[in-house]
Amino acid sequence: MFEVCEAIKLYLDSPGIVFVLACDQAVLWRAVGHDDPGAGVRYLEKIIQVSYPVPPPSDALARKLVDGYVSRSGTAHLFDDAMKRLLIERTGRNPRRIKRLINSFVLEHHLGRGSDDLDAATLVKVVLLRHFYPEFHTMVALEGPALITRFLDYHDFREHVRRGAELDPAARDRLFAATGVTPAGTAADLDSVTQELPVGFPELVKDKEFVELVRSLPRDGRWLRRPLHTGARAYGAPPAGSLLGMRVLWIDDNPADTGSLPDLFRAAGARVETATNRDEPGRSHGDADPAEPDGAHLRRQPGRRSAGRVHRPAPPA
Repeated sequence: MFEVCEAIKLYLDSPGIVFVLACDQAVLWRAVGHDDPGAGVRYLEKIIQVSYPVPPPSDALARKLVDGYVSRSGTAHLFDDAMKRLLIERTGRNPRRIKRLINSFVLEHHLGRGSDDLDAATLVKVVLLRHFYPEFHTMVALEGPALITRFLDYHDFREHVRRGAELDPAARDRLFAATGVTPAGTAADLDSVTQELPVGFPELVKDKEFVELVRSLPRDGRWLRRPLHTGARAYGAPPAGSLLGMRVLWIDDNPADTGSLPDLFRAAGARVETATNRDEPGRSHGDADPAEPDGAHLRRQPGRRSAGRVHRPAPPA
C-alpha cells in the first residue's frame, strides 16, 4: 500500500489526472505509517485533498444486500431471518465476507456434502458455525455432539436461575452429571457449573443467534462424521467418450496407490500418463515441454490428493 501511494505522488502535479482511492482508511493509515496511525495520517494529508467517508450500510441496506446474494445463488430458501441476521452481524456487513460464506456453502453442496442424511438446510448451518464460531465447531468435532447438549442444558439452566424460565428436570440432571457438580439448590449452583465448562460458554449463551443456530442442529452429530466426498466413485464415472482428446498427467509419489480414477479417465477416452515427479514425463516420453501437458494436470502430495489445472486441448484447426 505504501508503494502505491509513493507511485501516486509521482503524478500529483500532472494536469488532468485525478486519483480516487476507495479503501478502509484505518488500514491505509497503518500501512503507510508502519503501524503508527498518527504518522500515516500526516503522510496521507499531503496526498489526499478531499476525503468522503462512506457510512456503513444500514440494517435495511445490509438485509437487501444479503437477500440479493442468496437469491442469485439459489439459496434464499435455506437462510431464515435469524441466519441472515447472524450473517450480517458476524461479517461486519462486509460484502466480500458475506459472499465468501455463501460461496463456501455452494461449493460444499455441489461437491456432494449435502445428501439424504445431510440436507442442504443443515449444511448451511454447519458452514455458518464453522466460519463464525470456529472454536466451538472444533470442540464439538473433538468431543462429539454431547458438547452441544451440554451447552444447551447450561443455557437453559442459566435462563432458569436468572429469569425464572421453565427448566426440564432431565436437562438439569444431565448438566450436573456432566460437570460433576453436586446441586445445593441455590444460585451458587450456576457459578459452580460455569467453572466446570469451557471458558467460552458464558459469552456464547448471551449470543441469541448462536443459541438458535446450535439448537437447530441435529443432535446425532451426523454432520460431524460425514466428510467431503473424495474420489471419482462419489460422483460416478464420466460418460464414455466424454474425455476424448484430453490428456491427463498424473503425478503421484506412490503410483501403486492411484486408486480407480486413472482407469475411469481412460474408460471415458482420455490418455492418462503417470509419473512420480514433474520432470519424469519429459524424460520418459520425450515431451517438448514436460511442465505443460496439453490436458489435465493432477498431482498428489504425500498424504493427500489435490487437483491442479484441468483444461481441454484446443480443437485442431
